[in-house]
Amino acid sequence: MSIERRRIIIASLIGTTIEFFDFYIYATAAVSVFPLLFFPSGDAHAALLASMATFGVAFVARPIGSVLFGHFGDRLGRKATLIGSLLLMGVATFLIGLLPTYHQIGLWAPALLTVLRFCQGLGLGGEWSGAALLAAENAEPGKRARAAMWPQLGAPFGFILANGFFLLLTIAFDYDSTHAASDAHFLLWGWRAPESVLEASLTLDAWRSRAVVQAVQVGDHRLSYLDMPGPENTPTIVMLHGFTGRKENWLVLMRAMRGQARFIALDLPGWGNSERKLATHYGFPEQAQRVAAFMDALQLQDVVLMGHSMGGGIAALTAAERPDRVQRLVLVDAAGVKFRDNDFSRAVLAGEMPFAVASTDDLPRYFRVLMKNPPTLPWPLSEGLVQRRVRDAGFERDVLNDIAFSANADLPGREAIRIGQPTLLLWCSEDQVIDIDAAAQYAQRIPQAQRWDIANCNHMPMYEQTEQTAAGLGRFLFVSPGS
Repeated sequence: MSIERRRIIIASLIGTTIEFFDFYIYATAAVSVFPLLFFPSGDAHAALLASMATFGVAFVARPIGSVLFGHFGDRLGRKATLIGSLLLMGVATFLIGLLPTYHQIGLWAPALLTVLRFCQGLGLGGEWSGAALLAAENAEPGKRARAAMWPQLGAPFGFILANGFFLLLTIAFDYDSTHAASDAHFLLWGWRAPESVLEASLTLDAWRSRAVVQAVQVGDHRLSYLDMPGPENTPTIVMLHGFTGRKENWLVLMRAMRGQARFIALDLPGWGNSERKLATHYGFPEQAQRVAAFMDALQLQDVVLMGHSMGGGIAALTAAERPDRVQRLVLVDAAGVKFRDNDFSRAVLAGEMPFAVASTDDLPRYFRVLMKNPPTLPWPLSEGLVQRRVRDAGFERDVLNDIAFSANADLPGREAIRIGQPTLLLWCSEDQVIDIDAAAQYAQRIPQAQRWDIANCNHMPMYEQTEQTAAGLGRFLFVSPGS
């Protein structure tokens, strides 16, 4: 077989696989997602039937697409029409991922969904028949049937890839369509792109770190957490992220210290992939109670509780209230105590939101608030992060009001005098968010605390100075004071 003929067969197989991937990804969503978002009739069976009816629309469109693209293929050439059919399918699938739901635009949502599904059917009908013709017309004499076989394999390949991809997403989000009302994150944005790509990349990062995504029901919240096992007789470190953060913020430090401890990184209630409730407070006292209940649910004893920023304030309050669970405490650039004013605190007190993100243009400023040498996030990860931050803007404002302006804003600092456990205060010496003066304030209240100041970083030492952060934590855990 000549190189040119081989290229044509491979191209026809890849094209058909892509088309069927898009075609079948809709089929999976039509069962598990679309009935809840586009057809909320109140009757689950009626909603499912309506959703499956839109799936069937594509089967009406497919023969029309075959005739339409076949006609233009004879006139303009197979290559041009195959590109056109692939483009039609790709654009339709992309637009489905951007569609507002029934609750946002009413009946326009299912109407537009049906139109786009019809376009998917046109694209598949044109590509599948055209790919088979292209392969057969360019086959060696006597081998046309064998050549035309390859585009047909795109159907099972696309089916496997589509269902495998959706399976990974549902695992990453711990999504169960039979209890979909509790899986708000997946229904709100998890099934869409490009934010799904962001979530998938975080899941891949967790897998690369050998950390397992787990979930547990704690009270009225279903909580998601990462669990990286460690050798026997090593400490268990429970890690709490900061404001606008999530459990994956700890992965780089977990990888650096793999094998030295068991690491459990929690998505705090309301954040990340953990459940969020309406009309619920997520301030310091409420979150401290939920973290304690989380440790109770997992039957964790004598843990090292480690919290960053907002999570540090929650960790301090939890340690003060639950010494039976918390053996040691690590506060990383922790909130919850009054400290000398800086530009960040003055902006917050003036009613500004320094962490606010409305577009990808805001990301460099957002990262500069947190890090001295901010990273550059490529698309589509950058767009996915923006979508998540825009969606969470109202929630973040409510939480900020609780932890910065309420009577409980400095509750962790007031309760810190009750902390009797060995404590490490790990701080960036150039923190522009929570000034290093906060470390001194905590040290006054926790006289047994050790200090570990890290130079050349702003507010994210686990990212900016991973080795120094790991060294400070390791010394605190494994080296006797005074050694």
